[in-house]
Amino acid sequence: MSTSETGTEKCEKIYVSDEECEICQFTYRFVNKLGSFDCGADEQNRFIRELAVGHYIVGLNNTFLLLCNGKVIGFASFSNSSLSTFKEIKEEIYNYIRDYVKTKLDELIGEDQKTKEELYDIITKSFDISYSKLPFILLGQLGIHKDHQKRGVGKAFIEEFVIKYSIAYCIKNNCLGIMLHTTRELYEKFYSKDFRVKFKEGNKVREVMYRFKEVPGQKKTSMVTLYCLLVADIIEGRLQRFLEQL
Repeated sequence: MSTSETGTEKCEKIYVSDEECEICQFTYRFVNKLGSFDCGADEQNRFIRELAVGHYIVGLNNTFLLLCNGKVIGFASFSNSSLSTFKEIKEEIYNYIRDYVKTKLDELIGEDQKTKEELYDIITKSFDISYSKLPFILLGQLGIHKDHQKRGVGKAFIEEFVIKYSIAYCIKNNCLGIMLHTTRELYEKFYSKDFRVKFKEGNKVREVMYRFKEVPGQKKTSMVTLYCLLVADIIEGRLQRFLEQL
């Protein structure tokens, strides 16, 4: 994504179905653009038309708009949240720590085997989760205008913005991944897909697959809570900072 200026806002250019669009943080300038927004869901329509401004002002969330050809065709809203520390999630995190830290130390340090072994020992042996809850970023609301649904817009929005924004947020603000509440029907039709995100690294492009999973221990109802760990990305971002003075 590249940054541009739209009015007084900084907007990020992204490509949605090969069309150049923008992600802009929701400000007063966009209020009058939302009267006709309709994603087909009453809860999301009411949020973006009536509640998003007040929620932002008091610090409940941050809302971003997806604009194509100057029209708002989607939005996503984020806030801080937490998730109970289930055994399955702890084990998944431990696996990332054990496997990914070693890989990144090999990349960042090279042939200095002694330093790599010392750092690996420090990081893995000093790591323990004793909290009853873990910090996550909550994707509280997401809506795509009904005229743009079933065209790959929602999937592109998740891949090009939601996941990348969440990674940057978690590296800076201490969280382990994304969580969201949705209907089981929408999970099976949309969120159960594999989301493939491309990251530019110099002249190379690295593609990573992300998947939302059901939080363990839930009863089978029409609603479901999902999570997507971003631990590998967070380790990469923070480990590089941690080793800057090495």
